[in-house]
Amino acid sequence: MRFHDRADFSADKPTCSMLLAVWGVTPEEATVLANLPQTVLVHASDEQRDHDTSSYSSVSAVFRQHFKNNETLAYLLDNSMKSKQRVHWIPAGYGNFKVMPAFQQSFSSRGLLWSWMGSVVDKPERYQMVELMRSADAEIMDKGLLLVFDVMGGQGSKSPTDYSPILYDTKFVPLPAGTSPEHFRVWETLEAGCIPIVLKQHTEPDAVLWPLAALNFKYITLEEWSKLPQLLATLQQSGQSRFDDWQAHNNRKWAAVKEIISDTVAEQVCKAASKAGLVESKVLGTARLRNHGDH
Repeated sequence: MRFHDRADFSADKPTCSMLLAVWGVTPEEATVLANLPQTVLVHASDEQRDHDTSSYSSVSAVFRQHFKNNETLAYLLDNSMKSKQRVHWIPAGYGNFKVMPAFQQSFSSRGLLWSWMGSVVDKPERYQMVELMRSADAEIMDKGLLLVFDVMGGQGSKSPTDYSPILYDTKFVPLPAGTSPEHFRVWETLEAGCIPIVLKQHTEPDAVLWPLAALNFKYITLEEWSKLPQLLATLQQSGQSRFDDWQAHNNRKWAAVKEIISDTVAEQVCKAASKAGLVESKVLGTARLRNHGDH
């Protein structure tokens, strides 16, 4: 099976393929997919969850960013769903953390109470949070780090080799919505061993960050960002020992989620290739969350 980019997929009309469709499937690609049932589709960047998904019924399997419905989460929770499920939710990703080693710092040993880095251009929720923090007490600001980039798409921002160590030394990370409430930093935060702070409305059923709740991650919710400075002040003054346990819990959970996703992608690719007659059928063993003791 070949991993196709958009430039040659429609022209090649491969027997079996894995197609990455950023911004959704084009009409031309949909026509090709209708006759290529042994294709694994990776649907990226559906931030508003409004793309046409009619091509899903044509392909062997779909892995899509941005939570759509509970059926897309089932394979992460129930082993019996692996042979029945066509559409699978996957996280929006975590940038280029692969260039950095796994985090070593325990929660309690970290030097920054909080940090936030990102762009506020055309992102009103982020802008509101940044302005609130800029007006917070000096003591709270001194305990954290605020780096605002007035550019789009990460241009002029810090490289992964610069911002990864900052996250590795951070305890709590506020996660205001960018283009969507789900963005790279949500999963980078878990990868770095930080505790996420999110708006409650974004983690309710059918909201785009519902997977955080459904998969039982530990995080802090706020009703509105105006409560953030006071929350951080309270966290600074109160004992934080319980968050070492939260960090360990999230680390196990996140490792399990990544393992299941990796195994499921491989399994679906092998399944599609087998049906296309390209390889012998091979089903990979897949660990489920229920096997990791974190319910």
